[in-house]
Amino acid sequence: MRHVFLSYCHDDADFAHILKERINAGGFATWKDLDLRAGDNWRAEIEDAIKEALAVILVISPRATASEYVGFEWAFALGAGVPVLPIILKRGPAELHPRLSALQALDFSNYMSRPWDVLASTLKEIAEADRPFTVSAPRDAPPVIQQAARSLDSLNENEREAAIQTLAQIKHPAARDVLAEALKHPVEDVRVAAATTLAKFKDLRAVPGLFDALRNKRFNEVNSQVLFDFGETAVPAFVNALRDPNEDLALRGCVAQALGWMRNRAALPALREVLHTADPGLRMSAIRALGDFGDPAVLPWILECLQDQNQGVVTTAIDRLKEFGSKQFSGPDVIAGLIGALRDRNANVRSSAAEALKEAGDATAIPALLESLRDENEYVRYKSADALERIGDASAVAGLLEAIHDESSGVRSESRDALSRIGGAAAVAALLELLRSEATRTRNNAAIVLGNIGDHGAAPGLLEALSDEEESVRQNAATALGQIRDASAVPNLIALLKADDEEDDVRQAASDALTNIGTSEARAAAKGWERRKKQNA
Repeated sequence: MRHVFLSYCHDDADFAHILKERINAGGFATWKDLDLRAGDNWRAEIEDAIKEALAVILVISPRATASEYVGFEWAFALGAGVPVLPIILKRGPAELHPRLSALQALDFSNYMSRPWDVLASTLKEIAEADRPFTVSAPRDAPPVIQQAARSLDSLNENEREAAIQTLAQIKHPAARDVLAEALKHPVEDVRVAAATTLAKFKDLRAVPGLFDALRNKRFNEVNSQVLFDFGETAVPAFVNALRDPNEDLALRGCVAQALGWMRNRAALPALREVLHTADPGLRMSAIRALGDFGDPAVLPWILECLQDQNQGVVTTAIDRLKEFGSKQFSGPDVIAGLIGALRDRNANVRSSAAEALKEAGDATAIPALLESLRDENEYVRYKSADALERIGDASAVAGLLEAIHDESSGVRSESRDALSRIGGAAAVAALLELLRSEATRTRNNAAIVLGNIGDHGAAPGLLEALSDEEESVRQNAATALGQIRDASAVPNLIALLKADDEEDDVRQAASDALTNIGTSEARAAAKGWERRKKQNA
């Protein structure tokens, strides 16, 4: 946009400075001549500046009216056909020159009510009339398209946005052509809006504009989803961008993601090539894209990434393997790769591998998972116990029995859950042995798991535990007997209720257990205790 030339005398320099700031704030550049007037070539410099000006603002005051320089400037501007906007700053005794009097002047003499808004709107009108339109519509286009094309050059951002929306809604070839021309608009927001709008119509002319926006990284509305909306026609252009080593990395990552969503097999060779690029972020994007294909043919490529030196790349590969589903996990190569990752030096990789092995549910991973129950990292141990629970094989019982003593409450809890699910005679027998351990925590864990398993064969051992020296063990044993629902426990539980020296928590557990067992004798005893408890409260 061309500048606004400010013509004023030295005495009015303070006001000229304010005027300059106001005009600049309105989006216009300014040109001041005061510094040039002392030079020998001032006239030529000023003439060139006035010829290139959008308008000349003439600050009128008594000194300005008498100034040779100011008089030359406004006279030259009028002769050159440049609009002159007189501003009356100070009124003087002399009348204005007839040529100035014929112009509509703005009165700025009252500093309390200066018409800045009128000046701004006048400049905007001049700019609109002066500027050639950036985007031209075909001559035979409907008037609404012609108007929208002109509005793309508006100084008002809302008007430009409205023009794009109008063109998007018109089903006429000329509207698409105008949007395509707008891809070269000098205003970046217009270029991006035109590109995203054309993309909705799968118009390949929008691709370069979208790529520019992705390189810019300022426009959140341009992303992989916008690229995906193009569909199959854009695959060749996207593949070329993905393969370009000089292209912006973020752009290539977006393209990879879009190609993964498209699942077009023509993109597979390029995605595989990217797995060997130097940037780990781009390698991760390629892995995720290959995973989106859900094609067993890409499994070997993703398995290769388990050997990558970057932690993020390895965990991304594991996540994608996990999302393939149990059918693809049945392959021994996949399980072997995940078992290898279970021994990685990085704890995040090991925990991700354990989680993936859980999804695979393959019993061949049990020895490696049992080994990981002793991992130095608590979360790896937790995930390994979780995987063993999902697999549910009796061969894991011994290792899980050891893990219920883990220092981590989360690992102990998950190991108990795993044992509860696996169950079986071997687990029950081992837990009954632990019920006689010297360690209170061990006896508690054994009672909890035996209750979860629900095997009636555990009842004798749990009845014995009702006499344990520790309150918590007695409480857990009573709860477990209620879960098993063995009627043979009723007399012992009633005796526990009647023991005056017993703790209330233990007696509450006995009452709940009797209610769960549900025989008439058991229910009556439980109701009687609950009634007495209320009376004594």
